[in-house]
Amino acid sequence: MKRREFAGLAVLWRGLWQHVLRLTRKVARIGVVGSAADLSGPLPPNRTVRAFLHGMAELGHVYGRNFVSAPRGTEGTLPLPDGG
Repeated sequence: MKRREFAGLAVLWRGLWQHVLRLTRKVARIGVVGSAADLSGPLPPNRTVRAFLHGMAELGHVYGRNFVSAPRGTEGTLPLPDGG
């Protein structure tokens, strides 16, 4: 194998490997506590969550590609223990 052929194959292999890594990257789920109806989707009605998602977008994160919001409701859970 000639030097140029080897260099070309090495560049091709690196490009393919980076593409495979990009495809297998997991999407982060960010849990948000509250009513599920107010917190889901890329444009939730809740102002605080919407501001958080806007801040994530300003940092370069794309909803659905890099992360998703996962609403975590408090319905049907055990009561919190007393702080005393």
